[in-house]
Amino acid sequence: MALPLVAIAQLLGQLTVLIPAADALVKTLRRAVSKIPDNPTATEHLDDIEKALRLQVEITENLTSQLHMIQSVLAGMQKSLKILAYSMIGVAVLAVLAIAIALSK
Repeated sequence: MALPLVAIAQLLGQLTVLIPAADALVKTLRRAVSKIPDNPTATEHLDDIEKALRLQVEITENLTSQLHMIQSVLAGMQKSLKILAYSMIGVAVLAVLAIAIALSK
């Protein structure tokens, strides 16, 4: 089996264009990685931030559940107040009727 020399030559021609670009990319990445500080306090700071965010999520969930409980209690109170208001209106109508009957006699 003969090797396709023309195809290999074309592939090498394409690679020669890509190699300098890849080399520049690798150099840029190495410089960027070398600039990252090897600082344990930064890691501790990120851990503290993560803990604070988790605590904030827990507090928010707790407040949400408490607000749902308050909302259900307020809905029950509103229903009770409506019943009380209708009862007071009924009592007031009966009182006005009683007064009207007493005055008419």
